[in-house]
Amino acid sequence: MDITLNSYDKKRLLPMKLQPFQIDLFTASADGNPGYSNLLNFWDQVPLYFNDKSGSTNTRQIDFLVKHGKNKERWQMQASPAQFIGGSKQEEIIRFPGRLEELVMASLIDIAASEAVMIGENIGVPCYLGDLLRTMSSNGRARCSYLELNQAIQVLNKAQYTLIGPSISGKRLQWDFSQISEMVSHQDESSPQDSRILFIFNRLLTKQIMELQLRLYNFDRFKRFKAAASRPLYKRLCLRFLQAAIDESYTISLSTIRILAGLHTPDEMSIQKRRKPAISCFDELIAEGTLLSYEIDSSVKERMATGMRRRLRTIDEVYKLYPTQAFANDQKKASAILNDIRTKWETAQSLDATKLTATERAMILNKMPFCR
Repeated sequence: MDITLNSYDKKRLLPMKLQPFQIDLFTASADGNPGYSNLLNFWDQVPLYFNDKSGSTNTRQIDFLVKHGKNKERWQMQASPAQFIGGSKQEEIIRFPGRLEELVMASLIDIAASEAVMIGENIGVPCYLGDLLRTMSSNGRARCSYLELNQAIQVLNKAQYTLIGPSISGKRLQWDFSQISEMVSHQDESSPQDSRILFIFNRLLTKQIMELQLRLYNFDRFKRFKAAASRPLYKRLCLRFLQAAIDESYTISLSTIRILAGLHTPDEMSIQKRRKPAISCFDELIAEGTLLSYEIDSSVKERMATGMRRRLRTIDEVYKLYPTQAFANDQKKASAILNDIRTKWETAQSLDATKLTATERAMILNKMPFCR
């Protein structure tokens, strides 16, 4: 196989072979609005990112719940940090994917909606490094340097994950992957923004896109968040709070928020320190027009021995979150777009999606009646 970036150039590839119709629907799911993008129903429920700058090589293990409709499944994730030589001093870097890597990956998924090509059975995303940095930017401000961006890309490629699913009939599903499975690059050292990279998504991410497990969300708002827990909680609300309305609340525990944000919680940590990232996150979600308000619904306490005394201390809290009308409207729009996509996919399948012509694809996408 010709492993060069030009061999995967979209403009040269598409006239020879039409992409699967799911990619057309993936593009349509963002509703033509550059401020919006797609979440993926399973992928974006996995706590893939950490606030860990210790340089430890120890594997991290997290148990978490995945929601499918009204059902919840318990999954386990094991993550090992990326290790490579890099930086301006060419020194060893040991790092778990963090907030920067989260933004890079979300930006690649956004770019994929218009640039995705099939590389074998996986989705590839060809783009210039400058285009990726601009997609990551918020209000015209770059979020990192080209050196930092290149390091983040290396982290996404080299950090390793293992996902272990629930036991079904005595068998467990297991995925071993890195977020970016392969890269083909043409580096321009004199002009970093003109460096071209083909990012190849792993099979799990490709599978989610090809199965149209999509959910529209406000990408511009997502990029503006700065607090450690804001982006993961915002994604959680978009994926879980489907019937959002200003007279309804969404309930979530402090411990879950900390897991989503990749925050370590030592047993001795006080409740004041435990809740600080959550409160910062809530305040930012309110400022950005997602939440109207929040309140503590209940707390979890344990008895703690202090010398000769035994006292109760709070170790967890449960919050009720109330959405704004704007967020509720976004959720209704996301549901309507998803229903529209599913209808178009059913139409394509009834006509054998693998044999659709370019004209027939366009007619289905534009809801134009036709017959063969």
